[in-house]
Amino acid sequence: MTMSSNAYVLMRALTVVVVLGLMSCASGRQTTYTAPTSDNALDCALAFGVNAGYTPAAGGTNAGFIRLERRVHATITVRELDVLTVTVSQGRLQVDATGFGSDGSEFGASAQVKREASEIVRRCGAADEKS
Repeated sequence: MTMSSNAYVLMRALTVVVVLGLMSCASGRQTTYTAPTSDNALDCALAFGVNAGYTPAAGGTNAGFIRLERRVHATITVRELDVLTVTVSQGRLQVDATGFGSDGSEFGASAQVKREASEIVRRCGAADEKS
């Protein structure tokens, strides 16, 4: 390798680090989905999450919330953990979707986690009344 090719590799690596850093700053929020709740919303969400590869990490159906976590084996990003937090309170089902990096920084929800959160609300929430 010549000096110029080493510089090119270094610049390319630095560019990737900067882009990933900016992406993590831009999407560092959770995404929230809500719907009227059904009688068995937490049981439904727990079953959906387990079938999608999540592990219950906190709460429980009797606690009024569950936190579901799934380890991610991404090779391009440093995303390590997908998280869905499902809460039932005051007649509402709320699903918060986000992701975390290996250093604990919040990445925000990936497209897949957003789809899964939306699907939990669709399957486990009560249908809105129509007049």
